[in-house]
Amino acid sequence: MCLNLVSEATSAKAANSGETYMYKVYRGSGEGYTGGAVDIHAGPKDGMIRTKEDMVWVQAMIDSGYSFGGMKTVAKDQLWYGDILYADSNGDMNYGDTNDRDFSGHTGVPKFNLGFNCAFSYKNIDFSMLWSGAFGHYLNPEYGLLQLDTWSATDMALSSILPITITSSILPTRTIRVPISGANIPA
Repeated sequence: MCLNLVSEATSAKAANSGETYMYKVYRGSGEGYTGGAVDIHAGPKDGMIRTKEDMVWVQAMIDSGYSFGGMKTVAKDQLWYGDILYADSNGDMNYGDTNDRDFSGHTGVPKFNLGFNCAFSYKNIDFSMLWSGAFGHYLNPEYGLLQLDTWSATDMALSSILPITITSSILPTRTIRVPISGANIPA
């Protein structure tokens, strides 16, 4: 019979490793670009490029020197309808880059790992078991370790797509588009 208890070091470096973070979604007024100097607050209300006016605003922002996650081109394989824009938290004119991460102060690294194994045998019968557990780490119930890529469909009304951002301490942050219940989905 054996009992194992392992405790992680509580140094500042260990406490910061694996810290979870999110990107804040851009929230604009929805006014769009009306000519002249571009208004950085006039973009999409919910952060998703949905309309031609949203796309015109994005192009005006790019023409003024802004970028979105490092992208400076409006195209189907770059910035396009259905994409989510993230806030420029540090004011470097690059919306949604790695410098705009909002750290949670939590880590997914457990403070304690516990293991217990036990084995008994008598004549031709044996019994063994192994128990293990991890304690003292943060699990965000809203975000799991499931990683999905961007989803899109042709001929689907953009208003029938709901954006969901998935963040993990192990995998890169991704935004997926999920059809809203009852949406007309092409076969």
